[in-house]
Amino acid sequence: MDNYYKCLEIQKEPITENNPETAATYHDIGLVYRNQGDYKNALENYIKCLEIYKSMIGDNNLEIATTYYNIA
Repeated sequence: MDNYYKCLEIQKEPITENNPETAATYHDIGLVYRNQGDYKNALENYIKCLEIYKSMIGDNNLEIATTYYNIA
């Protein structure tokens, strides 16, 4: 999990904060939390992922559909 957070710190620089890689990292962190049974933190990360994807590629995309699925 520490490596995900290290990756996220690099990706959250102002130039790279809103990009597909950062969204994917939030999604992966959400998966880890979900697998650990920590649904609150999983949801928080899925929502961050969703916000980035929606701001970049709109609301009709496979990545967004996957994120909605995991939130459900």
